[in-house]
Amino acid sequence: MTGVEVHANLLEGLLAGRGIRHAALGARILLLVVFSLVSTWLVLRRPGWESVWIPLVLFAVCYGAAFWLFRHRGILFDLGPLVCAAIFAVPLAQLESLAIVNRGLNRGLEQLRNTLLPGPTAGQLPGFQPDSRAQDSAADLQQKLDLVQSLQSELASSYTFRENLLESMHEGIAVFDAAGKNEFRNHYWERFCEQQGWAPSMELAEFGRRLGHPGWSNLDQRLREGAPPPESEVYLGGGFWQVRGLRMAPSGTNGPQWMVVVSDLTSRLERDRARAEALRFVT
Repeated sequence: MTGVEVHANLLEGLLAGRGIRHAALGARILLLVVFSLVSTWLVLRRPGWESVWIPLVLFAVCYGAAFWLFRHRGILFDLGPLVCAAIFAVPLAQLESLAIVNRGLNRGLEQLRNTLLPGPTAGQLPGFQPDSRAQDSAADLQQKLDLVQSLQSELASSYTFRENLLESMHEGIAVFDAAGKNEFRNHYWERFCEQQGWAPSMELAEFGRRLGHPGWSNLDQRLREGAPPPESEVYLGGGFWQVRGLRMAPSGTNGPQWMVVVSDLTSRLERDRARAEALRFVT
């Protein structure tokens, strides 16, 4: 009979000095804190539907351990707080992720505003004028997302405009980093290098050596000193070229950048020669 057996087991436990006792308060608080931290950390590391099962699996493990302690040691754990922690682990993790996204959006908005909306200046395109309602338009997350998309579109249009402007110039332009590596070049620079039989992606020091001008022969030392090479005029491939070196303001933590501009003066030289010959013929 089940009832008699239960009472007999209880009587045997009382006579032997074994009873059911609750776990210590410190142990329960420690278990709750560890369970909450581990479940939240795992949920943050496993986004998606996998995060829903993580608290359930952890609760099942804790329930099994509590049942073993109750059966063999007579220690009773209150699992109610663990149930609440398992239920709220996913929403709390999502709130933390939302806070991280919100901080990232704020930093991105600040960077985009500083880049695209520095203030009205002379010759600025109409689309680049600062928005006086920018501070009020970022009240909630959805409006911040809309503002980020608007600023990204503005940044893309600005990049396209400047790229088209550089590509349409009849001067070769190349930008090098502080170490002399090529970072940007337009189409005219590539055509200039192809006419000379050079690689368009060559470094600045190699360009100076191939140029063959005394002012550009020792660019390594000039790069270390931070002094741009002088404006020079050279004969290359049957043409007359003007080469200018400019130091650009540093745009990051990698140091200053160098811009080299190559202009074709062959037609101007031929025109001056023709004019000089005409004047000499007249006189």
